[in-house]
Amino acid sequence: MKRGDNISGYTVLSLLGEGGMAQVYEVEKDGVKYALKVCKPQYEDDVPRFKREFRMLSTIHNQNVIQVFCDGEVDGVPFYIMEMGDSSLADVANRDLSIDDRFKYIMQVCRGVEAIHSAGIVHRDLKPNNVIIRDGIMKVSDFGLGRFVMRDTTSLTLTGSSMGTYGYAAPELEEEFGAFP
Repeated sequence: MKRGDNISGYTVLSLLGEGGMAQVYEVEKDGVKYALKVCKPQYEDDVPRFKREFRMLSTIHNQNVIQVFCDGEVDGVPFYIMEMGDSSLADVANRDLSIDDRFKYIMQVCRGVEAIHSAGIVHRDLKPNNVIIRDGIMKVSDFGLGRFVMRDTTSLTLTGSSMGTYGYAAPELEEEFGAFP
């Protein structure tokens, strides 16, 4: 994708970032900026995982979880449109924040996690880079490793494989699977 491309009525402005299975672009529609997340499949389970991520996000309606608006495909590659953030928690975590601001931020993240769990979803990759800030509100994002607790009969992450981020993954992953060095 390049600047000026039109995806379902959204105009691509710039590439914001790239992760393990997706690229995120800044897009605009009717004068409002959004984020376009496009799957960049490298492995067999990347597309099903990406589509599941959209399904998970579309079931949660909470101000502390990133909101998604629509999904589709471009040249056979899935994408979805979501809220655009101003920054991430990782961007502001090392700033000189007051105790009140720190408390306010962590409580918002907790409310987001509560909404995620209430929807029967486990995030599995909660870290400062996956918390987006929009207008001062923390929003949990990036459900690429998430799963529905009751509906996912098989996991897209192979047992014993390491997925997630060292230092943020649950300690039992290291103990049970030796997943991290």
